[in-house]
This record gives sequence, C-alpha cells and structure tokens, in this order.
Amino acid sequence: MDEIRPDGRWFRDDLGRVRLFRGLNLSGRSKLPPFLPFEPEPRYLDPLSSWGFNLARLVLTWEGVEPARGRIDESYLMRAVALARALGERGFHVLVDLHQDIFSRAYGGSGAPAWALPPDDRATPGWLTGKRWFLAYFLAPGVIRAERDFWTNQRGLQDHVLTVLERVARRFRGVPRVLGYDLWNEPMAPPSWLVSGRFEGDLLARFASRAVEALRAGDPDRMVFTEPAPLLVGQRIRLGEVAGERLGFAPHLYDFASIGLGRYLGRRFSSVGRAARRIAELSERRGWPVVIGEFGALNGVRGAVDMLEDQCQLFDRHLFSWAAWMYDPLGPDWNDEGASVVEVGGAERPWLDPLVRPYPRAVAGVPLTSRFDRAAARYELTFTPTRPGDAPTEVWLPSARRWPNGFQVRLEGGEHRFDETTSVLEIRAAPGASEVKLTVTP
Repeated sequence: MDEIRPDGRWFRDDLGRVRLFRGLNLSGRSKLPPFLPFEPEPRYLDPLSSWGFNLARLVLTWEGVEPARGRIDESYLMRAVALARALGERGFHVLVDLHQDIFSRAYGGSGAPAWALPPDDRATPGWLTGKRWFLAYFLAPGVIRAERDFWTNQRGLQDHVLTVLERVARRFRGVPRVLGYDLWNEPMAPPSWLVSGRFEGDLLARFASRAVEALRAGDPDRMVFTEPAPLLVGQRIRLGEVAGERLGFAPHLYDFASIGLGRYLGRRFSSVGRAARRIAELSERRGWPVVIGEFGALNGVRGAVDMLEDQCQLFDRHLFSWAAWMYDPLGPDWNDEGASVVEVGGAERPWLDPLVRPYPRAVAGVPLTSRFDRAAARYELTFTPTRPGDAPTEVWLPSARRWPNGFQVRLEGGEHRFDETTSVLEIRAAPGASEVKLTVTP
C-alpha cells in the first residue's frame, strides 16, 4: 500500500524511511466543468513519470461534488478516484484538494455551487476577472459577502462542506497511495478579519478542526492538511490550534511582488525566504510535515525560470515536499494565468526545467542536506543512516536531462547501485557509518 504517516516534521513510510515528495497540481481545467484535469490516459500520465515526480495534488471542487443542494454527484467522485488509482499505479502519492478561489465560478473563481451564493448577490465587476481575479477578495462586494457568510456558517454553508469532505474521504478510503486531504484551498476572509487575526486564530482554526473530524469519519487513517491564509504566510502565521492527529501543513508560497510587477526581482527582494523560515518554524513547533501545496509562474512573469530555481533551492534547503502549480495539457487556461508547465498539447514550457531536479525520494535515516547546483549539474546529499541493511535510500537522478554524457558518483559511508530503467540510485549505508555523503557530478 505504501502508506505514509507523520513523524514530527517528517513523512515516514511503512518501512520507516523519511519520504520527500515532488510533483505538480493537476488543476486549471479542474476548476471548470467537468471539474477534472483529464482522464487517466497514458498520454497525460507518462510525462509526469518522466520528470521524476512522485506527488500529484488532485483538485476537486465543492460544485463538482454537490452541484445541487443535498445531492452528491457520485459519478464525479468515481471518476476522480479512477484518476487517483491510475496515479497510484504509477507510484504517485495523491493529495486530494477541495479547491476554491474567490469562493465560486460565479465571481470568476472556482469552488462553491451557485446555490450556495448569497441570495442578494452582486456580480463581480468585469475588470476584476482574468489575471486580476485575486483582487476580488478585497474589492468585490459579492465575494466579501460570500466569504463572511461562509465563515460564520450562514445558511449552514460550512455544514454542507463538511458533508462533502466526509463523502470525498469515504470514496477515497482504501485507495492506495492517497497521502491525505487538503481540506480547503487558500482560505480567505473579509480583509478586516485577516488584518485583526480573528480569521486565522479563531474562525479558520475552528473550521479546520471540524473538517478534520468530518474527514476522519470518512477515512480514519489518512493525513489531513490545513493551510493558512495565503497572503499572511510571509508576514506572520497566526493559525489557531487545530484539533486532531496525523496532521500536515500545506501552505502556498508565491512571490507576490514579482507576479504583481510582472518580473522576478531576485532573491534580495523576495518575501519567499522569510515565509519559508516561518513555515519551517511552525512545522517544528507543531510537528506537522510540510508540503508546499502551490508555487509557480503566474501571469507571464519575466524571469520565471530563475524565480523557480531560487525557490526550489530554498525548498531543498528546508527539505520541504512540494507540488508546483500546475500541469494542464488540455486547457482552457483558467483566468489567463498561463501557469501550466506545458502548452496545450504537452510541449514543455521553460519553467518546467528547474523543477526537474535530483532529490531523495526515500531516506533510510534522517536527511541533513540536499543541494543541487543546476548550472554545474552537481548534486549533494548527506544523511544520518539508521538500521543498515533494511530498505535502501532512494535518490532520483534525472540522468538524461542533467547528465546526458554520463555522471560520476562519489559516496562516503555506503555502497550504491543505479537503475537506468527507473533513474533511481539506491544507497545502503555501511555498518557503523555515522553519516553518508553522496556527490554526483558530470
């Protein structure tokens, strides 16, 4: 089954190894009918395997699950489960995400069905749609009203979502390689609630605790991931206590300044480094393993390749798992974000390249450092081994992309074997070794 459990800040598998995950959101098109990214066909799944990823964040919507009040669309859930099974058969773990953006498609976003909107709703102005959609959280009266109604459970809206979460978890229960459930994408609220701290400290924490309970009723064994308000990650995370066990943390990390200005300003002017430190601190304090649920290149930002390279180096330094936004080989391009790592049809976009990098998929011990110098094609890994002779440490090496003319391996404290078919380097620590150090160079 390859089940994953939390162990402090780490994910561990059933062999006791620390697991790290790298992957993509299967999304974009999931925000629009029929609310799924694509059918489970090899032409869509093969590229994901070739890039070395082992995680897929599968976007589902409330509108897809409960299109009419009180009616669960079981056929939609069955199709989503079929895609998750196909991913699992290829070695992917799946993070099931209940997604929303500015509450609903009715406002130019995604998530809630039309029946859940305020009865005296006012439409979002046209100038707030497309690439400007995020501003609707602050400037569209209908969105502000809908968010206020949801977080105060007007008309039983939260109760409906809790039922949806329970039914989603019940359908995915027992499906192999489901990492867990991301209970509510990018939670946002009226601006004054965000600034005061009332939202994260009280309303969001209480909803998350109820959502954990609902998900446990449907699937008692898998992890549940919560997110903070995305705008506050770089400033301060004030998320209150969330009740429950087997919890994880799935914040999003976008470089808002670069995306807003349309060009990457470099590490010096980026808030992502500070945000990553805050995430790491919370992970250690609460014992929540981290998956960076989203980061990526939005709205045609210039310098996207350098931006994602810097972010990946930062995530490597903190030993975070991650899923970049996004993979959409079919279109249409939701709100003209242009964020997919491939064009419609599957041709790679430039910012995919920094994402395809060496990483330790499974560590028989405790990872200490993982570094990749993309320009020099040099990779380094150090870890403290445990239980020599048990399951090996597995390092994925994109040999064809990074070392087309071959590579050299220097290993201290163990022995190795490279499987050319899977591009996985297996390491077994030597008896008595206190540290294992791997270096891969051209």
